[in-house]
Amino acid sequence: PALIAYVDDREHYQFVNRTYSDWFGSDASKFIGKSVKETVGNQAYRLISPLVEKALTGETVSVNAQLAYDQAGLRSVQINYVPDVSDDGTVKGFFSLVSDLTEAKRSEDLLRSSEERIALLMESVTDYAIISVNTDGIVESWNTGAERIFGYSFEEIVGRSGDVLFTP
Repeated sequence: PALIAYVDDREHYQFVNRTYSDWFGSDASKFIGKSVKETVGNQAYRLISPLVEKALTGETVSVNAQLAYDQAGLRSVQINYVPDVSDDGTVKGFFSLVSDLTEAKRSEDLLRSSEERIALLMESVTDYAIISVNTDGIVESWNTGAERIFGYSFEEIVGRSGDVLFTP
């Protein structure tokens, strides 16, 4: 699922995997000899060029970024560049591993949004007790309505057993 490539010291591709073809809509062989800037586009290149420079000076680079690629669109990615250093210390190029985190990031954002909506809903309901307990029966969440009905504040009840509320 990751984009794997080898880029020489002139910033030209010498190898790309099939994921490059899928992302950029071109046969993998068409990338060979093509520059990184030409492939990713000006906007993405502006952001990754300092990372490329670091890799070409012998520094390993790892960073999360959101990049707008000309052909692949806006993507959240994990970028890893590992320099290829010869025995005499000369940097010949770098290995590139780019993981697409776009769907995972989108899922995280949706989950966070859902959690925020649930929290707002719980706080706005004051006529009913809304209580969340874990599988061990420990109270994890408690709304204003539950405070009003049962008399315990949030701080007093969260972390305690729900047995104090529902006695035999």
